[in-house]
Amino acid sequence: MGAGKTTIGRALARTLGLPFDDLDECIEAATGLRVHEAFVAHGEADFRSMEAIELRRLLAFSGPRVVSLGGGTLLDDALREEALRRSFVIVLHASRETLFARVRGTNRPLLGDDPEAAIHELSRDRAAAYGEAHAQVSTDGLSIDLVVEAVKESWVGQRS
Repeated sequence: MGAGKTTIGRALARTLGLPFDDLDECIEAATGLRVHEAFVAHGEADFRSMEAIELRRLLAFSGPRVVSLGGGTLLDDALREEALRRSFVIVLHASRETLFARVRGTNRPLLGDDPEAAIHELSRDRAAAYGEAHAQVSTDGLSIDLVVEAVKESWVGQRS
């Protein structure tokens, strides 16, 4: 949350001339609700089920594409294993201070009443799952173009 998944994903797809899908936008299209509304109306467990359905739908497409996942998508062991097997997963990360600055004042369901504490807890709880990604790229203090280049380099580096 706040690492730049959607912004970097769109820029990467544009640079590579590939289709782009944002998992949150897929859920919004499927439910007719904004992500926050779907999360509140259906609860986290049902929201994560919707994420899984939409990600599996995207993984079934042939040909390369760029997909921006929600921050909690890879927490499900089976879904994470499937994504790692069927795609190249890159985790974008930033310092907690950067994440807090980026999400301050936004309507994010998991932030609750204490966004700083929530970001700390989410980072801690997700570290192991994120650590299984094929690559990790920091977005701290970098322009969009520099992050896109770092993502491309990590992808090419893993393929060689």
